[in-house]
Amino acid sequence: VVEEEEFERVPSAADFAVPIIGDSMEPVIRNGQFVFVKEQPDVEDGEIAIVELGGDGVTCKEIYKDYENQ
Repeated sequence: VVEEEEFERVPSAADFAVPIIGDSMEPVIRNGQFVFVKEQPDVEDGEIAIVELGGDGVTCKEIYKDYENQ
């Protein structure tokens, strides 16, 4: 994760960059930072993911498939 002014292009290992708006992922990811994203078909428990919201944008969250056992 880097501040906006610290990069000029997306690293070759990433597919795209997403700006983070809001503080729900602090202190790991701060408001205003960009995260570099590598598209993948699945997310493992405990991983942080950028998830599409069916045409309504994206969200950045830590994913738990079995909420009761996290």
